[in-house]
Amino acid sequence: MKKFFLFTAMLLASVTNYSQAQIPDVIAGEMHGKVKSCTFYNSKFSHEEGDEYIFEEAVVTYEEYDNHGFMTYKELDDGSFFTYKNTYTNGKLTLIQCFDDDDDLSSKTTFEKQGASVVSKVFRNGRMTEKVVYNGRSATLSAPTSDAVGTITYNNQWKAESAVTKFPYGIAAEMTYEYNAKGAVERTVAKVKNSYAAKVTEYDDYEYDSQGNWTTRLVWEDGNLVKMEEREIEYYTQSTPQSNKSNSSKKRRGK
Repeated sequence: MKKFFLFTAMLLASVTNYSQAQIPDVIAGEMHGKVKSCTFYNSKFSHEEGDEYIFEEAVVTYEEYDNHGFMTYKELDDGSFFTYKNTYTNGKLTLIQCFDDDDDLSSKTTFEKQGASVVSKVFRNGRMTEKVVYNGRSATLSAPTSDAVGTITYNNQWKAESAVTKFPYGIAAEMTYEYNAKGAVERTVAKVKNSYAAKVTEYDDYEYDSQGNWTTRLVWEDGNLVKMEEREIEYYTQSTPQSNKSNSSKKRRGK
């Protein structure tokens, strides 16, 4: 098992693929291939019956992507949705505009090449809230609304080795991620800055599709099963989404 530190700001949450020579594909749900759409099922753990875990009805999120791998549409379980207008210049992404279901601008993210670096900035309500400077195999995150500033260094698989990330209410924290042999997250440890408190999240019982993307996994927090996550992924090269959706139950893992 390999261990890394990962920066988890949601700056690039809408990305599934991008030119790795400029912006690494780290905050993208780690999806491979030409993803056209993805339906996420988040099912809260209910109880055990014999050798099975039983889950509540899933909360569903649906996303669509363009052929560059950037999100164009996201619909939440409550029916609200966001649309994304992606602008490309000479084949490179330069602007993402996010609009809510009232067609009001919610946020925009700009990408600008500065020398050997690429600078990404997120604006909300006309104010810059996050900035990332990508330089070769490293990046620097700054969040003007908090004291969270960190440096990120990437290995050959574009996993981040170290960083400081911003939690809600301006709390800075360090996130440690561990990955399995297929590159999927296996364990995370969140430690709040200047505190001994840590939250451990584990992911196991993975199932994968033919593209190597996970379709099912269990999520544990501090040793307790909390939910099952599933994905139905449709690719531009196929007509039927790939899934192992399990009808709200799953065999118990070995103890």
